[in-house]
Amino acid sequence: MTVGAQITRILVPTDFSPSAEAACDLAARLATRTQADLALFHALSGLELLAEVGRGRGKPQIEVLDDVRDRLRTWFETVVPAELRPSLTVGFHVKVSDPTPGIAWAAEQSKADLILMATYDVLLPSFVAGIISYQVSSSLGVTYFHHPIEFVPVFTHAFFLKVLVAGVFFGCCSVFLIEALRFGKKLSEVVTVWAPWKGVMGGGLLIALTLLFSQQYLGLGLNTIEASLEGHSIIWYAFILKAIFTSVTLTFGGSGGIVTPMFFIGATAGTAIAHLLSEDPATFAAIGLVSLLAGAANTPIAGSVLAVEYFGAKIAPYAAVACVVSFVMTGHRSVYPSQVLAIEKSPSLEVRIGEEIEKIEAQLKPGSTSVKVKIVRILKAVHARLSGKKDDR
Repeated sequence: MTVGAQITRILVPTDFSPSAEAACDLAARLATRTQADLALFHALSGLELLAEVGRGRGKPQIEVLDDVRDRLRTWFETVVPAELRPSLTVGFHVKVSDPTPGIAWAAEQSKADLILMATYDVLLPSFVAGIISYQVSSSLGVTYFHHPIEFVPVFTHAFFLKVLVAGVFFGCCSVFLIEALRFGKKLSEVVTVWAPWKGVMGGGLLIALTLLFSQQYLGLGLNTIEASLEGHSIIWYAFILKAIFTSVTLTFGGSGGIVTPMFFIGATAGTAIAHLLSEDPATFAAIGLVSLLAGAANTPIAGSVLAVEYFGAKIAPYAAVACVVSFVMTGHRSVYPSQVLAIEKSPSLEVRIGEEIEKIEAQLKPGSTSVKVKIVRILKAVHARLSGKKDDR
């Protein structure tokens, strides 16, 4: 059995417990032996996040996650012997999540072949906690979000092409959100004033934007997401404004998450593209919601599974296609700059894998065909195949 040829990336979830230390030490020795990359992951609970925010005197969530990631690096250096560390390529992942879905997310992010963890201390309690929390919340009348899409489109080559086009559009929306966050961060770094004053400036800009447009882009925007999924009319540029509002909030001292804004942007972008394609707005709002997540966070599998959980199995095939297209279209970018790149999304690009995305610059290989030309060729080939015609190139 050639273990070294089979294991290329090892994921080690940790809660910083003694048993997790033993698992990390074992993983480091196995990675050294098999020349595999190592990925460490910590699921930050909501209570831990609140504690960290309080300890940091109102730090934004993004900075809190960076602090926890630094703690994870320090923990790794303490646990793993010094003679092993130089030969290891290590990525560090932190996410605000329950352990079980967090580990699934980390496994997808790191493209892990093996998950090595202290099973009893982490996995069993997380399953028990998940079951108990679900039963308790259900007994109190709390229900999780579930919005089955009743519309079941008849499969045609035209509809499938529209899903592909929508996937490309959602990928472009993902790029816009990521670049808006990058621009906001650079702009914030240029403004060298006392941090509270920077927050005042950001708040003033949000007030001006709210007076100019609407209050619906403040906060989570759950009402707008729900309206989009119900097929109601939404102003076409809502997804653009939400990306701008989110960028200003997160880069000028505001505290908050990024997942719900991605849902907002995806759902409203889906409504906009549905009108252009003359399709059902609710269907494409649902596809957009998960596809934006898949593209901006580089999680096509999680997006596809989420589509089944939220909207039912009927829409899953179309959502999965759009998720993968959006993921590829986003390129080597992410709303999480510390994500470690594990694969090349295109053979036409030269990138260094195993490094954080914010440190990577993708370059087109000499003689490679541009992405736009390839997309056109793919769409033509799909159209020819589905319509029973040969590709007359």
